[in-house]
Parts: sequence; C-alpha cells; structure tokens
Amino acid sequence: MNFQREIAKLLILSRESEVQSLEFLFSVAELVRLLQKLVHDLQLERGASVLHLTAGGAKGYQEKISVYRASYIQDVNSLKQVLSLWLDQRYSLTNGVYMRLAGLLQQFEQIGVLREKIDQLSIQPVEAIYQFSDVINGVFNYVFEMAEQAPDAEIAKAMLTLFNFMQAKEAAGQERAIGVAILGSTGNAKSLCPWLEARVLQQATAFSIFKGFATEEQLKKLAHLKAQAYRKELEIWRQNFFFHKRADFDKAEAWFELMTIRIDGFQKLENELIDQLQVVSARRLQETQPVSKGSVALLEELFNDDKTLLSESVVKLQGVSKILLQRFQAQSQRMAEMESELVLAKQALLDRRFIEQAKSKLMFAKGLSEEQAHQFLQAQAMKSGRKLVEIAKTIL
Repeated sequence: MNFQREIAKLLILSRESEVQSLEFLFSVAELVRLLQKLVHDLQLERGASVLHLTAGGAKGYQEKISVYRASYIQDVNSLKQVLSLWLDQRYSLTNGVYMRLAGLLQQFEQIGVLREKIDQLSIQPVEAIYQFSDVINGVFNYVFEMAEQAPDAEIAKAMLTLFNFMQAKEAAGQERAIGVAILGSTGNAKSLCPWLEARVLQQATAFSIFKGFATEEQLKKLAHLKAQAYRKELEIWRQNFFFHKRADFDKAEAWFELMTIRIDGFQKLENELIDQLQVVSARRLQETQPVSKGSVALLEELFNDDKTLLSESVVKLQGVSKILLQRFQAQSQRMAEMESELVLAKQALLDRRFIEQAKSKLMFAKGLSEEQAHQFLQAQAMKSGRKLVEIAKTIL
C-alpha cells in the first residue's frame, strides 16, 4: 500500500505549522522584552521597598519607590498596547501558553495590594521580598512556556540563553533585597545569610547553563560584566554580611546602589539577548518559506519523490526541554564514562601495587634483582595462561 500522497500532505502541514511557530516566536519576542522591563521595574521597586520597610518609613525612600512605580505604570501601558494587537492573532498553540499568560496578568493585578501594605508599613521586609519574587517568577514561567514552542534547536538555544540570564539577574535582584534586609535590621544576619548564599549559588548555576548555550560574543560581554570594578567590592560585602549586628541604613543604601549598578549592566545584555532571539527567529522565518494550502507544485514534488523517507533524524529538535534533556543525557553519558575510567584507573593502580609487592617478596626470598623478579612473574603468567596480577596475588 502506497502512502506517498498522504505523507506529502502531512509534510506540507508540518511546514505550515513550523512557519506559524516561527511567526509566533518572532512576535512574542517583543512581548518578552516588555515583560523583561516590568521585571526590571519590580526588581528595583522590591529593593527600594525593603529599604523603606526596614527603615520604618523614616529615611525618605518613598521617593525612590515612586520613581520605580511610575516606570512600571508606563511599561504596563506599553504591554497593554502590544497585547491588544498580539491577542488578535490566531496561533495553534497549546492551552498552557494562554493560561500562563492569563495567570501572569492576574499576578500583576495583585501588585496594588502589596504596594498598599508597603505604604502602610503593614508587611515585613522578608514577606515583601517573597511576594515581589512570586510575581517575577510568574514571568519566568511564561517565558519558559514560550521557549517550549521553539520549532528548532537554534531558537531553543537562544531562548535558553535568555531564560538562564534572566534567572541569574533575578537571583542577583533577590540578593540585593536580602542584603538590604540584613543591613537595615538588627541581628537578622544568621537567619537571612543562608538565603543570601543560596541566591549567590543560584546565580553561579544559571550563568553556568548560560555559558553552555551562549555565543562567543555573548560570553565576551558576560566576561566584561564580571570584570567591572565593583566586583571586588561585591565580594567584600558578601564576606561581611554574616558579621552584621546592628541596623545601618547608610550601608543598606550603599549596598543597594552597588547592586543596582550591577543589575543595570545585566539589563543591557538582557536586551541584547532578546535582540538576538528576534534576529534568529527572523532568519529562520525567512529560510522557511510559507506553504499555501493550494501548493500543488510542492505536493507533486513530494508525491513523485520515491526516495522520500522519514526517520527520527528528519524531525527537528523542538522545545527547550528536549535541548536540556539532550544536554543532560550527554553529560550523564560523559559522567558514566569518567566513572568507568576512574574505576579502571583505580584498579590498574591496585594491580600495580600487588605486582610491586610480589616482586619485593621474590627479591627478598630468592635474592633476585627487580628485573629478574619481574621476568619470573611474566614467565609464570605465560606458563599458566593467567594475568600477571593473579600470579602476584598467589605469591602474596
């Protein structure tokens, strides 16, 4: 039974689906950019709000908060304009794409309640950090859902690079807020330092994954960020947090400003990563020409090609989960190989010790030289058809 015509039609549908996915990702990159701006606004507001709360409203940090909130409102309006256009499009996507965005917009609506509590000083600094971070994590969940729609490996890698850099920047933002909470309160270091250390470790982990997918140019820019003058000062701050004992709002603000310089630098690279995502999506979209439903020529071409064979290798890698799974499998295989190599190396070392001990015993018992003892072991091994180490163990 010949299914060539059905196969050809399915391949055309596959091409149409791929084009639609590429169009979606190209358009969604601008949405991600606006969400990233909102995240940056909230990260700044979170740190300033913790300054305000730890100072009990007495240090005039409300002015900083007002500036960040105004920026947030402006970016929300921009997001609404893009959403009004984007939601008019019709894409054949999983329901999770739309449900996560709906859930995220609901979370944004809760920001107003949190702000009232901050203005009324009716929320603890740590709880404020948690609530801001929950909203920001909602953005990350949505970005990851977008990444799952990536139609091929190149776009998935660009999404993974962006996603992990955003994760590192958020961990740095949380580190800034936690540091403010430590410095602005008395005796809070012991309880909050493990949380702060975990955020530092999270940054290292996210940057490690980022490096696995980033381009050479992106890696150079990350290295440039890490070579900034504030890095030495940052490490000194991190070492001294555990010894903090009394509230010092000047130190809290100095830490906030230092980390803000760092995170602003991160935002510049973050914008460039979104630019790169759009460039990759646009190029792939241009390479993948759209197919009309009445594309008889292509249908006939596929139908008449007797060599049209489908295999797993034809199906392009899709979604970041598959990219990560592939990387994990490769790493697991390499770890297994390294473990096997280590076992063999240990065994070889142990065998050598047995042989050396047997030679020493022969040299002492029979008055042989080292070379004569070794030749004796070799002769016994050849004669018995056994390994050299087995003869050595017998002698021992």
